[in-house]
Amino acid sequence: MFSLVSGRRAKPRSYWMARRIEIWFTPVLAVMFVTFLALTPLAFERRSGETLYVFSIFSGSLFLALAFTSALFYLIDQSVLRSDHDACLAEILKSLRRAISRRGSSAPEAAIASEFMKPGPESYLLAPDSGYLQQVDYRRLSEAAARDDVIIRFLCYPGDFVLEGSPLASVRSLRHHNLSDQVLDGLQHRFATAVSVERKRSVRYDPEYAIVRITEIAALGMAPSFADPVATLACINALTVGLRELLRAPVRSHVHCDSMGQPRIFENKTSCERILSSAFDPLRPIVKNSVGLTVYLLQAISALVPFLSRPAQFLELKAQAELIHDGACLDACLRDHSAIDDAYLSARRSLSCPVPAVETIAAYSWQQPGVSETVS
Repeated sequence: MFSLVSGRRAKPRSYWMARRIEIWFTPVLAVMFVTFLALTPLAFERRSGETLYVFSIFSGSLFLALAFTSALFYLIDQSVLRSDHDACLAEILKSLRRAISRRGSSAPEAAIASEFMKPGPESYLLAPDSGYLQQVDYRRLSEAAARDDVIIRFLCYPGDFVLEGSPLASVRSLRHHNLSDQVLDGLQHRFATAVSVERKRSVRYDPEYAIVRITEIAALGMAPSFADPVATLACINALTVGLRELLRAPVRSHVHCDSMGQPRIFENKTSCERILSSAFDPLRPIVKNSVGLTVYLLQAISALVPFLSRPAQFLELKAQAELIHDGACLDACLRDHSAIDDAYLSARRSLSCPVPAVETIAAYSWQQPGVSETVS
């Protein structure tokens, strides 16, 4: 593997991790073997009353030497397995596909989404614990909402970090009156049992986390202690595949009904524009000093264009292409700047080909959350 920056052969992560283990464990292992060799002659001396004592010392030193040797080889083996970014990326994409297949498809929700927009007093349900919002038992929560004839709207996205006692969802009565404290206490108790807040994020309930994990591996690959641009290049490939899977995923309803078909629970949608932003925003500062990775990231934007379906998605990728081009390495030579410009113009041409109607694009503001550029 050759470095995309200097052209020299880059050291893999396994090499540097093995070197660190060697630096820390080699002196300890040497001391144990020296002790073993020093005590070995004593084990064969025939002194009265010392045979059992010397034999125990010999056995103990032998056991410690073998234990440290086994630990050394085990840690080296684990470091090589953990540094296999290809296997790690493949596992992340596999988890993402499983999460998407579990979500399934749904019916359009435009007709029932307006039910929540009726005016009325709102109260709040609080997070039962501090951590990341994961699984929600929507069936149990819908039946609890039907019992008190209320509707619940989540204020946080799946995977968001919430603090214990902070507002996690709003609740409103369909009877146009304030909810009593007794009803709110009962709802809060049932809400706490239906909502799972954990210490770690999960791809199963939060597909966006797969994109976050890939960008973390890419950042680690470009860290000065590892300097493995090839790992970052593999992460860009995996990121493109993961974004394609999310863009192609069937639209899932974010409205959950009770047994009578009445809308009761409204999730907070995680839009594809937000996911695109969370994918490219961390990568821009990572690749800005590498001409090869900058070009590759712009090519990834061009590859995603056929899978876009909404005007806001086109605008987000156009904004990301602009920011990648503007933040590219300024110290690059003329030839490298030409390669970056060509990749940028190719991305712009790809984004301009399947443009939706002009009046549709005008309805979207460049200042939406997750969109990073202003209209010129």
